[in-house]
Amino acid sequence: MKLPKIYFIPGMGANKDLFVNQRTAGFEMEVLEWITPYAQESIEDYSGRLSEGINTNEEFILAGVSFGGIIAVEIAKKLPPQKTILISSVPTYQEYPLLLKLFSRLPLYKMTPKSAHSNAIVQKFILYSMGLQTDQGKEIFLDMLKHSDIQFIQWAIHALIKWRNTVLPSSLVRIHGEIDRVFPIRKIKNAYCIPGGHSIILEDAENVNNILRSVIENTPLKDCTETLLSKNSIDF
Repeated sequence: MKLPKIYFIPGMGANKDLFVNQRTAGFEMEVLEWITPYAQESIEDYSGRLSEGINTNEEFILAGVSFGGIIAVEIAKKLPPQKTILISSVPTYQEYPLLLKLFSRLPLYKMTPKSAHSNAIVQKFILYSMGLQTDQGKEIFLDMLKHSDIQFIQWAIHALIKWRNTVLPSSLVRIHGEIDRVFPIRKIKNAYCIPGGHSIILEDAENVNNILRSVIENTPLKDCTETLLSKNSIDF
């Protein structure tokens, strides 16, 4: 039986290189690359345009990382994925961290200079926030940051602030790092928890891929680390 194709959506400021460790995992996969947003375009409208790259004539799975997970949630409202997988992400605005709420009152992100990605202090802050520890992970992420579009990032933050979704996708699967500094675990519900940070897609790809493979194949999770599959059901 043919297994469903998995469409990956990267995080804000990231690109297809984020999934370097999934390309060798045996998945039939495709990365939905970012398209240029329109001025003041909503996440709902943007996700509709991005979803045009999906072949709906065959079964498929959506898998979004961070901001890409939020886009996946909106695509899942419009198209019928077999499953929607959120990696280091949130399905509703109720799980937003304090920083995003502060941005709605004090929009400092609008003043971010185009050269910010090359600032050493900014880089250290981002690497810390992402929880990147390995040399490979840091190299990949800084290279993606170097090639990122600051206007896209500013649009994405603004669109996130305006997003007010409260509807959970059906067949939702969540994979989350226990020490995620962007979307802290204390607000996350019903996720497979991996002992890592926001960048588990890069830093703990083996465990992430084990879960992805089991989801795609509809098989029990196997050969994972002992600490991997603690179910998190923390209330708000």
